[in-house]
Amino acid sequence: MELHEKLRLIVEEKGWTHDDLARLIDRSRPTVTQYLSGTCKPPLKVLTKIARLAGVSLDYFSDEKVVIQSPVRAEIVLTHADGRIERMPLSPEAQAMIEVGRKTARAHRKRRSK
Repeated sequence: MELHEKLRLIVEEKGWTHDDLARLIDRSRPTVTQYLSGTCKPPLKVLTKIARLAGVSLDYFSDEKVVIQSPVRAEIVLTHADGRIERMPLSPEAQAMIEVGRKTARAHRKRRSK
């Protein structure tokens, strides 16, 4: 789902008009119409405000195609009995979990070294 579609969904679910949203985020009605039609994307500050008003996390607006940049290799390599090698990419969620684990381990090592 594209960003503007997610925005429209929130507006519909909350029962807001374009004028309501414009007033809530301190933008003009034509600007809100551009956000909702996908003509232009709202800045991060505006998305943050909409997320707070709608009761969703900012992650709700993220593009699911975004790949998390991490020094951890983002794939699983399987070696089959017949010698075939198969590479399977990790999902962004799995990559994020690995990164959290790495940060936790790093923090734990820091505490132990003190």
